[in-house]
Amino acid sequence: MSKARLIGITELAELLGVSGRQVYRLMNDGLMPPPVRLGGSLRWDRLAVDQWIQSGCPKTSSPQASKGGDQ
Repeated sequence: MSKARLIGITELAELLGVSGRQVYRLMNDGLMPPPVRLGGSLRWDRLAVDQWIQSGCPKTSSPQASKGGDQ
């Protein structure tokens, strides 16, 4: 796994042991740290994700409007 600060959907899904579709479900339900948008891509802050995991994966925000499936 890379040590990049921002990670994409594939690396995040692998880190969490879930599918890309499940990552989008968690995101849309406000159950994980929100992504940042870079152009047309979504990226997650690796440090924020690591802290979220270490704190027991608490709900982080209100649900977002669904923006579609895997991008």
